[in-house]
Amino acid sequence: MDATNLTLTLPTLVYPPGTYADGGMLHYTIWVSNAGPSDLTSSLLTDSIPAQLAGVAWTCFATAGSTCVASGTGNLVNSPVGLKAGGFAEYRVRGTVPDGTTATLSNT
Repeated sequence: MDATNLTLTLPTLVYPPGTYADGGMLHYTIWVSNAGPSDLTSSLLTDSIPAQLAGVAWTCFATAGSTCVASGTGNLVNSPVGLKAGGFAEYRVRGTVPDGTTATLSNT
């Protein structure tokens, strides 16, 4: 059986204080792709969202024949994903930076 060439692109999300707006929204994207040659029939994606973000929600869009959970809230924990050879899934994450936040926000 051929191995699946899976690529996960996590954003290097590092926002030091002063680069984000208190009470503002913060958005980023996570990409998962399969260069093939085999289909990835099932896998689990986990990503810990920066703890300082509030009201975190995410959506997922996948190419034809690929699958992902359409939406959720909070961390991505064991979220099922299946990718056809050459397919990808795009997760769009958003959350609110609470007023008074002074920490560096990171997801690396």
